[in-house]
Amino acid sequence: MLPLFAFTADEIAAKANLATDIVERVLEAFELPSTERNEGFNALHDFNVITAMPLLRTPNGEFLSLQTYSLAEAIYEAPHHWMYQDEGLRYAELHRFGAGFHPTETPQEFESFRTDPQEPSPAPMARCQAIDFQPNA
Repeated sequence: MLPLFAFTADEIAAKANLATDIVERVLEAFELPSTERNEGFNALHDFNVITAMPLLRTPNGEFLSLQTYSLAEAIYEAPHHWMYQDEGLRYAELHRFGAGFHPTETPQEFESFRTDPQEPSPAPMARCQAIDFQPNA
């Protein structure tokens, strides 16, 4: 393996001028657990756990990133999913992320427009237009 794909939390901490323990915790949030076998990924449209956790840990403790774009994408997408898991942040995050939740609607009114309560709205832009919501306004 070429060493350019491997790095340590210490190296990132030094470049970013941050504490190593903070960098370590952030990197661990994107680290694929060694026991994960991606069993849910059986077809092209299935969720691929590598999308959310693109870092691998080597036996010597280094992190391995085989595609920089995957890590950048995970860093961009992950906070939305983490916030969505928190009931207190879910509706604010859906509003920010463009799923069409209008601040004057109650959570129950918003839920009535959803086809599957476990998934975000399947047509967020149509929903935004229906309530005259302007993203990023």
